Amino acid sequence: MKRRVLFIPLEEIEAHLAENSRQDVKLVVSEIMTDELAARLKARGKVVKQERALGEPFWKHSAATDPNFVCEARDLVDILLPQYANGPLTVALANERAEQDRHYHGRHWELYFSEHPIHARYRFLGDSEDQPPAELDKGGLALFGPEVIHEVKLGGLTLVIEVPAVARDRYKP
Repeated sequence: MKRRVLFIPLEEIEAHLAENSRQDVKLVVSEIMTDELAARLKARGKVVKQERALGEPFWKHSAATDPNFVCEARDLVDILLPQYANGPLTVALANERAEQDRHYHGRHWELYFSEHPIHARYRFLGDSEDQPPAELDKGGLALFGPEVIHEVKLGGLTLVIEVPAVARDRYKP
């Protein structure tokens, strides 16, 4: 479904986080997770929910046993994007209970914004030691470019944006 708008009511976000054990939710994705991938991740002990295409302009939360409704980035596609990009961006929301591990991306930027604390550990790919920790005690914006290994601890509701949307671009150091 080609779209030019997406609306996400705050009360839907709050309801989703209250009703689901996983404390982050993807809203715009590079690709909808296949049922096969969801099954493999669950078999490895990961807490994941299946995903289904959102067919309307307003996002609504889903119950813990129902799939998440997501908008594929290609629905917002810009023909000027690089060939490896699925669309202009990926959007997720997370809070302080979201699982976060050290990871990096090879071809996209990851941006965190919150009015709550954001604490980050990071180092550049190829370096053996971390940079001094970044502690945004009153919130703010943290942006990690490609090949920056990072782990972020959130203090409350946080918007996470990846630019551009690139499937299979998450790596563990």
